[in-house]
Amino acid sequence: EGVGLPAGTSMAWFRQVRLDGRQVQALAIEVDFVNTTAGKPVIACLWRDPDSDGDPRDAELIDTVVGQISSAAAGTRDRFELSGRILDGTDHYIGIIMNGVTEEDFPAGLDATTPYQYDSWLIGDDEPIDPTSLASEDREEYNRLDGIGTGVWYSNWILRLDAVTAGNDCNFDGVPDDCQIADGLFADLDGNLVPDACEDCDGNGIIDRCEIECDPTCTAIYGAECGSAIDCNDDGVPDACQIAARTIGDCDANGVPDTCELAGQDCDGNGRIDDCEVADGGAVDCNGDGVIDLCQFGGPLTYRFDRGINASSLGFGDGQGFWWATRFNVYPGAETIDYLDVVIGEVGVGNVASLVIWADPTQDGGPEDMYPVVEKAVIVQNENVPDEGTVLTTRIEFDPIEIGPPGTIFFAGCVVTPIPGALPATLDSTSFEDRSWYGRGVSPSVLTSFRNLGASGISGEWLVRAGRLGMEPLYDCNDNQRLDECDIADGAVPDLDLDGRPDDCEAICIGDFDGNGLVDGSDLGMFLLEWNAGNSRADLDGNGVVDGADFGAMLIFWGVCP
Repeated sequence: EGVGLPAGTSMAWFRQVRLDGRQVQALAIEVDFVNTTAGKPVIACLWRDPDSDGDPRDAELIDTVVGQISSAAAGTRDRFELSGRILDGTDHYIGIIMNGVTEEDFPAGLDATTPYQYDSWLIGDDEPIDPTSLASEDREEYNRLDGIGTGVWYSNWILRLDAVTAGNDCNFDGVPDDCQIADGLFADLDGNLVPDACEDCDGNGIIDRCEIECDPTCTAIYGAECGSAIDCNDDGVPDACQIAARTIGDCDANGVPDTCELAGQDCDGNGRIDDCEVADGGAVDCNGDGVIDLCQFGGPLTYRFDRGINASSLGFGDGQGFWWATRFNVYPGAETIDYLDVVIGEVGVGNVASLVIWADPTQDGGPEDMYPVVEKAVIVQNENVPDEGTVLTTRIEFDPIEIGPPGTIFFAGCVVTPIPGALPATLDSTSFEDRSWYGRGVSPSVLTSFRNLGASGISGEWLVRAGRLGMEPLYDCNDNQRLDECDIADGAVPDLDLDGRPDDCEAICIGDFDGNGLVDGSDLGMFLLEWNAGNSRADLDGNGVVDGADFGAMLIFWGVCP
């Protein structure tokens, strides 16, 4: 594939290069040009990402090569020789700028055969693009590729950085380190044949390992000066050096790497400090109390990405085995699940479907190696037609299972062989988090093809949910992923009795926990799940605990609400 922009514009396409702290020497940028003409001028660029945040708007230009296209044949990479700069281990970007695109130019080569890496960007502008200033509020186009669309946009630019690591030449001067040490050109006080200057990240004259810890060798060399630095993640490099070089995050600028502060400050288990996540808009704290709303909903957390809208149904339509699944990450406090809901489309009433929880053994986020840990065959009674009324779920319940610590990846979904012409998987196109997969399969453990919705050009998420049975969340009773107090404060929902709970969630009468106008077996089941619990709506007499007195009160109101 080749990508271009309207005639007369300028375009830049570039990729992020993650060095993960490795120091390398940048030799060249290689690029595959397609659907253009040899001889056209281009600029090959190398940028540094100063904060390693994956956003190129603040990228700093550190090297350029002005040249021209040698080959426009797909599969042939042009090479642009760089000046040989030493890269410090932070993230960088490599890319190409072409000014004066014509209507025949689609020069940016895309590789759609490898998994999308979420690191390819495209800029377009009516004016020539200045490589020293990628940021601009009025760009005609400025997007990571998955922000442009689905399908082919889930591909990677064919751009490569040719670089070498230090080896026995830590300063990249072309002379082996051991020779320079032997000639007395470099100090090597600890005798490990590595110049001390290459092991002293802050240049204070003390090699890093001795600055962190005083062993007998370090004490003999540096005396009281050793052991003065902190290395909270035990990677052998002082934290201050990594923070200064931005090879490790310190989002709150307190001098402590974020990875060492997550305990107690990462309630949603996504690897980011909560305060920073709220500050940069990555999480919501609608009531301003300093706690991410997701962690305050209370009650059992539900794993879901859909908004309850059955916009369309999908499938192959050939009557062959079909599977679909959503990828979830475990929330803190929701490590245990005991039910799975799937909104099933058309499969043929009375057909058998398998509802499944799959584990991801490699935790790579792909379904190719997943295997079932829960599976249950059910007779389908509830089919759903797009845009026709309230969605009807098919549920399985099972003994509670621990699905892993916070952050663990798992999949949930369904396998079915529908009748010919039927489309079994229901899609909510109003939500898109790139979490949904599908393919061929005859059973939960025999899946034979794997496709990603976004990569297939389809925007949406499956109507698949999992969680723990029990009372509805105490502080998000309408399950709209927003705290009740914020809904009430904003006027989004009424609270006429001023009890802090949206009126729509109030029981019609005492004991009617599901609000169906009856105190019945469904309510009793919900009640029993709260036995001995505190801070619960099942505490009908308000004594602080759900007990026999509450059960007696419930029986008094048994039946139709007055």
